[in-house]
Amino acid sequence: HLDRIPLEVFHHIIKFIPFSKTLPLSALSQSLRARVKFCYEADLESLLRHFVEQPGAFRDKLRSTNSIITGSAALAFVDPSLTDWSSPHCVNDLDIFCLERYFIPMVIYLLTEEGYEPDPHCTQPNTHMGEYTCNPSISSTICLKKKTKYGDRLVDVVQCSDGVTSAFRPITCFHSTAVMNWLTADSITVTYPALTFSRKSIIHP
Repeated sequence: HLDRIPLEVFHHIIKFIPFSKTLPLSALSQSLRARVKFCYEADLESLLRHFVEQPGAFRDKLRSTNSIITGSAALAFVDPSLTDWSSPHCVNDLDIFCLERYFIPMVIYLLTEEGYEPDPHCTQPNTHMGEYTCNPSISSTICLKKKTKYGDRLVDVVQCSDGVTSAFRPITCFHSTAVMNWLTADSITVTYPALTFSRKSIIHP
């Protein structure tokens, strides 16, 4: 009778069900599918509020540019127990991957609409590559930072190389299966669910 209980109660219950178990649950009926979708959209908005003032508008920007969120934030969305938002050691960075033509528009949006600034700790903010240096599908990265009521928040906007047609292409070249997950404005992809949900990963040598 999960499709009959109040939605707020259902959402509270979902928080205690592993992500991997909610997919079979959502397949039981259209009503449960709609409820599970509502809960995860609410959770996504909650996550985004730690980084942006207007989660809805930011999701629209992700949608219109076919950009994705990856890294620790995507992993924390899949397994909320991996981070405690009340802790200073919680996830504090957002990795946004953009196709080449959408890189500058995304950066401008974050600077003008969300109040981010180039991170002064990046010695070359327009070409700072960091951990992405060896990835052939990435051409450049800019690091942005701003202070929020939750503490300092960092955003890496990553530009895909010319010719790359999907923003998730660079993720397939990452060093570990644990970070091969991404969020779009309306979906989530976990490329190695059996490993990820059992908190295991394969490291690329």
